[in-house]
Formats: sequence, C-alpha cells, structure tokens
Amino acid sequence: MSARDELPLTCMARGGVIDMFVGINTLCFAAENYGKFWYGVSDVSVPNIKITSLPLFAKAVVEAINKEAEDGSNMLSRMLDKAIDQAVENGCEGVELPE
Repeated sequence: MSARDELPLTCMARGGVIDMFVGINTLCFAAENYGKFWYGVSDVSVPNIKITSLPLFAKAVVEAINKEAEDGSNMLSRMLDKAIDQAVENGCEGVELPE
C-alpha cells in the first residue's frame, strides 16, 4: 500500500493536461458505502457491498468508464461535455462567445 492508494477523487489542470485520479482504497470506500446498494438490513458501520478483489474491481470500473455507447461517447466524454457546458454557462474566463 502506498500513499497514492488513499488519494481522494481529484481533478486538476497542470502541465498541459487535465489529471483526474482517485486512490484505489478511496474507490473501495466509495463503492462499499454507495447508498444505492444499501437495503436497510445492516448497520451503517457495515459495508453495503464487500469488494473482494480491489484490482479486479478497479479494472471493471475503468472498463465501465471507457465503454463506448453507440454514438462513440463514454462516461468520461459525457462528463467532460457537462463540465464544459457548466463552465461556459457560468461565465468562465478564457472563453469568448460569438455575438
């Protein structure tokens, strides 16, 4: 285990790229505590689901993120579209709209 395993979900612009990352243990915590999988049968201290192989689970999550829809988009490209839309709609700097 390294300190990177514990990194929170983060996104930053640096060095000419946008970096998005999450530590694998943070992913595990998020998955095990995801409210969609709580059925009201366990105490809040008990995980809603149990990740039995973090590397296999992380691989499956990455595959889901990268899976292309019929139009060629994926979860990541749709998220980027929404972020671009929100930034421009909120009047971000660095953008000029046609008059």
